[in-house]
Amino acid sequence: FTDNGVARVVVDGKYGYIDKLGNYIVEPQFEEAYPFENGYAVVKKFGSYGLINTEGNLVIKPQFDARFRFCGEYATVKVGSKYGVIKKDGTYAINPSYIALGSLGEEGLAYAKRGDGKTGFVNANDEFVIEPKFEDAKSFCMGLAPVKESGLWGYADTDGNIVIDAKYLYASEFYTDGFAYVKNVDNSISVIDTSGNVAMLESVTTIGDILA
Repeated sequence: FTDNGVARVVVDGKYGYIDKLGNYIVEPQFEEAYPFENGYAVVKKFGSYGLINTEGNLVIKPQFDARFRFCGEYATVKVGSKYGVIKKDGTYAINPSYIALGSLGEEGLAYAKRGDGKTGFVNANDEFVIEPKFEDAKSFCMGLAPVKESGLWGYADTDGNIVIDAKYLYASEFYTDGFAYVKNVDNSISVIDTSGNVAMLESVTTIGDILA
């Protein structure tokens, strides 16, 4: 049971929800169903994902091709092979036009990769605040985002300036404690702070070993 006293159940391969007394809140009818968060749950029906409220009413009809999750007022969704961002009423803040798209995080920016492979950062109005000039990118945290240039990863600030040189084979997003994992060109792993200083060296040589 979640904090709101609702649990998922599966009957004959279909998912629904019950309360603590075992009464159905939502009859089993979904191919997939996920926990309620802030009064809403993502469900899959007829092969697509949508959103219901605690009464089982569809708030956003099933129409997306991957599970999504709201972060604040927005959720990144997949439509076919493209990604966009929706609001809680189901309308688009960012039309599904990108081949990769992050979440609108704490900086109000999401990495967005165009069809030509160039990646920049857009705001909730689908405007490029940081022009698509990177090979790849990840989400902002602590004011920095991993970005890829010439095959190597570094970090950019919210103005798009490289503040930690692109010299890593891999770079994680920063955690809220102000540290990130990077893989050096010799395949060693380091932990760096937001200034790019090495905080701790690891003996393992793969990111997977650290994050497992």
